[in-house]
Amino acid sequence: MTPCTRLSAPQIRAAKEGSPEAVTGLLGALEGLIRARAARIDSTLAEDLAQVGREAAWLSLRRFAGTDPAQFLAFVDRTITGAMRDARKEWQRQGVSRAAASDYEKAVQIAEGDVYAAERVATTEAMGARKMSADMAFAARCSYQGAVCAPERLSQLPCPSGPAAPESPSAGRARLLLASLGAQQRRVLELTYGIGDFGRMSDSAIATELGISTERVRVVRARAHARLREKAGRSFLYR
Repeated sequence: MTPCTRLSAPQIRAAKEGSPEAVTGLLGALEGLIRARAARIDSTLAEDLAQVGREAAWLSLRRFAGTDPAQFLAFVDRTITGAMRDARKEWQRQGVSRAAASDYEKAVQIAEGDVYAAERVATTEAMGARKMSADMAFAARCSYQGAVCAPERLSQLPCPSGPAAPESPSAGRARLLLASLGAQQRRVLELTYGIGDFGRMSDSAIATELGISTERVRVVRARAHARLREKAGRSFLYR
């Protein structure tokens, strides 16, 4: 049964008038559509995107004129899809402009999904007039990965087997932040940013090293970033 067949003009009218029961029923009817669109946009962020979609669907009631179920479904589909895409870009483009974030997505496509190769591609003629400087490509790559913790800060941590050396305040704080993470989250960040005895590794290499899927690597890293964001704040991460 499609969402349209489960919606009725009286239900849409009642939801627009603020009936809690009608709104609940309407959102329930749209739940499958919302989840499908969220998974299509980014499966690793699907749960968060679905929540964005639910809120967008609820808010769309105020802007929809009419009560026709088919027209409402088309309207809400466009609304939730746009809201989720905007949210994903906003989450990923931390520290860079929307244009730079979009340009980097093009580089990722050219690099067939390899975000590290895309950093190099972004600085080449393959980008045409949108060619980036090395610094911009680096920032865009961190942004695309949701890297709220700047690699240069984390990379200040010395290798465990290396010689003892005075630790900077930033490095000391980075160590404390990493220690606050779970073992798997900490390991994923260490391998992502080349902390310790390993150099920087791609998502596929990290997945092989840890015996998990590449999708799981991205999920774990995103959660680690969120945890660091809570503890550190932007004043540390971007100064």
